Amino acid sequence: MEIKHKVKCIPEEMFGRLKEFSEKLWEEKNSAAVELSSIMQEFEEESLSVEEFLTGKEEAAAGKLAFAEKQYAEKMKVLEAKMGEVKKENDALSARLAGLKEEREALAAEIETKNEENARLSAQVAEEKSRLVSEFSVKTGELYENLKGKEEGMLKKWEEKNGQLDGKLSSLEREYKERGEALRLKEKSLEEEFKYKKKELIKTFDRVRVELELKERELLKKQEKLAEGEKTADKGTEK
Repeated sequence: MEIKHKVKCIPEEMFGRLKEFSEKLWEEKNSAAVELSSIMQEFEEESLSVEEFLTGKEEAAAGKLAFAEKQYAEKMKVLEAKMGEVKKENDALSARLAGLKEEREALAAEIETKNEENARLSAQVAEEKSRLVSEFSVKTGELYENLKGKEEGMLKKWEEKNGQLDGKLSSLEREYKERGEALRLKEKSLEEEFKYKKKELIKTFDRVRVELELKERELLKKQEKLAEGEKTADKGTEK
């Protein structure tokens, strides 16, 4: 049923008393009874519908509450299981943390021991370094003086040796020039001798060539005479 008016809850006893008052007005034949009865009839069905509506709402709310309680119980069960797992993990982490704490304390003690040892070694190193620096300074001074003396001696020897080398070099240069001049003169002499021998060889060649030509001519004449003698002899034989 559709509710046409705004709903406002009223006590059921009040509605009953209004109904009794309406009946009383009818008995007294009061004209207000008509209007009151009309009003009560208009809102009677809606009043009943409101009761039903509220009952339905209560039942729906109870169902939702039961469903919510069931979901809550299930979620709590899952949450409790997770909390149990978390507790186990937390216990394991606590145990691990305790172990790490012990390891950290042991490591801290070891580091402290190492630091003390390093401090002792650093002091020894500093002392040894100071001793070595002092010894190095002394050795360096001695070495410098020694090298300085050797250097001066070597410089003196080098100057003497250099003077000797300069003299020897001058002598070698002079000897080189003399030998060069001698070689140049000898080369010139050989060149002139070569030219002379070449000229004489050409003369000898020309003389031999002329002699050969003369001998060749004489030989040719002898051959011609011999040929003529042979021809004469052949003719005498034929006669």
